[in-house]
Amino acid sequence: TPKSYSSSERTGLLPVSQDAVTLADQLSQSVLAQLPSISSFDCLRSVTGEFFLECFAGHAAFTLAVVMSQVPALRPWEITHDRRFDVLAGLPILLEGIRLKIMVAMHLGTPCQSFTMARVPAVRTKVFPLGLPDLTPNQSQLVDMGNQLVSVSVKLCLALYTAGGYFSLENPERSLLWIHPDVLELFRLSGVASVLVYYNSYGALFVKPTLFLHTMPTLHHLF
Repeated sequence: TPKSYSSSERTGLLPVSQDAVTLADQLSQSVLAQLPSISSFDCLRSVTGEFFLECFAGHAAFTLAVVMSQVPALRPWEITHDRRFDVLAGLPILLEGIRLKIMVAMHLGTPCQSFTMARVPAVRTKVFPLGLPDLTPNQSQLVDMGNQLVSVSVKLCLALYTAGGYFSLENPERSLLWIHPDVLELFRLSGVASVLVYYNSYGALFVKPTLFLHTMPTLHHLF
């Protein structure tokens, strides 16, 4: 009879209570709240120095790791945490921050909802990476938003590259984002590298093969 293993037996990790998860989230939010915040052109004039910024940050794990490494960082941009941190609407602010060399390194966890190959029904394919023909209005809206997010992400990456800064773009390994025409332009740039990460190698309960496209000299070493 096949034996059923608990998550701790499968991974060697102790189970984590919901209270512990909540506490960890509260602590991380407390740390992030203390970081300098740039959400307007006026903010750009009040900040001096060079900083790392995470966009489409989710739980901002990348920012927390950067802070723990004692690298100067800005409060991450994540619209679900604060409407001011809307990467689409705030693109001119971000581009100006890059031009002024305030934002010299950036990580982008571009949302992949319309790019996942697990979506049923599919809204993109390898043949139609920009979106299938004859989509419903709701599906078209989802695809259009995804294309806008990619366009903004690539503009930020190119701005950093031109300014001599560093970028890192993250998505699942099999995401159709990686064959989006705009993203393929990034692959062609000199000095751009990719690294594949399996999250279960770092204690996660899931494998989640994830690709990072980047120009950060030490990123391969960190992984």
